[in-house]
Amino acid sequence: MAKNKHSKKQRKAEADRMLNMKPEHLIALGDKDIEAGHFRNAISLYKQALKNKGNPEVINLALFRAYLLRGQQLLDKGMTKEADATFDNAMASKPGLGSLSEADILLCIHAMDEKQGVEMYSGYCSQKGPLPSVETRLAGKLLKSENAGLLKNGLHESSRLK
Repeated sequence: MAKNKHSKKQRKAEADRMLNMKPEHLIALGDKDIEAGHFRNAISLYKQALKNKGNPEVINLALFRAYLLRGQQLLDKGMTKEADATFDNAMASKPGLGSLSEADILLCIHAMDEKQGVEMYSGYCSQKGPLPSVETRLAGKLLKSENAGLLKNGLHESSRLK
């Protein structure tokens, strides 16, 4: 029982220490956690960086990516309800489409339903242009789900799939 109390005290001390950290330091720690695959801890660090008045554009992008990666991790474990909630959190913190990378778009396409994926990718195409790897993944997803009509009707005109 003493071991649990000690662990609880350690967690409390760590939380108190985070309250006083600079946002830049919290972001750096979150980035290290992302690299190590500790997405849940990275999410906590990024949220604290926001509370500590860090740059919201930088933090929201990092938080968005951490939520997507955590959601994928939960899906891999078969925890679909938890993954869906995590993907919802990702969409709530989603930065502007122009700041997303190709890897971000691929993760989004994987996480979203077909219609949401087409809408998001179409918006991305209108700002940044088409991405062949994303179009391949999106086409495969739509053809498997028998929603191929979204390819013709939902995509931006710059898309090669149209």
